[in-house]
Parts: sequence; C-alpha cells; structure tokens
Amino acid sequence: MTREPSTALEYDIARIDRSGRLCVRPVLDRLGWVPTVRLTAAVVGTSVVMHPAPDGVFALGSRRTLVLPVIIRRRCGLAAGDGVLLAADPARGVLVVHPLPSLERLVLSYHTSLLGDDDDAR
Repeated sequence: MTREPSTALEYDIARIDRSGRLCVRPVLDRLGWVPTVRLTAAVVGTSVVMHPAPDGVFALGSRRTLVLPVIIRRRCGLAAGDGVLLAADPARGVLVVHPLPSLERLVLSYHTSLLGDDDDAR
C-alpha cells in the first residue's frame, strides 16, 4: 500500500560530508529523479535551488547522492558536517537546500510573532 504524502513538499534533513555529498534518496524518490538526471543549481540568498535541465552541469551520484560543489558550499557558508533542510517540491520539479542556520532564523522570527517580543517570557 502506497502512503499518500501529507504535504505538498517532501522534507528531509541531511549532513554534508567532506566531499560535499548529501544523501537525498527520499526526496529524490518524491521528485522522481533518477541517477542519470542532469541538474542546474542557483544560489538564492543562502539556499540552493536545483532543478533538472538537459544542459545541467551537475549530476546525481551513482548512489543517488547529491554533490554540492565547493563554490556553492562557500557561497552558502556550508562546510563538512553542516546540516541542511532539503525541501522537494514535486509540483515545480525543484529541490531547495536550506542551511539549518537560515531555517532557524525563520523559525525564531515566526516564534517571535506568535509569542511576542518579550525577552522575559523566554
């Protein structure tokens, strides 16, 4: 029995290894990306937006891993051991890689809007 996704996006958290690889199989499954797919990547702020493109310069690893090239890691402030949130959007055919510190800023900002800006309440 196939489980229906509960959200429009598929999320996962991964750690970058010393070669820039990320294990992303669950999100690749949701996107339907196979090891032969060519990808293009763009850095937007501190995040990386990836999508298939016939002339893409990136490819998935043979073990269905994603390699973030060093130039992209540097632009996003990422290093080996850093955690990232992977957000797959099948409807748009994109994978967005968010550094966890960026996600934390978003969540903290949202929590502040919910709880107010009273430092004494924390």
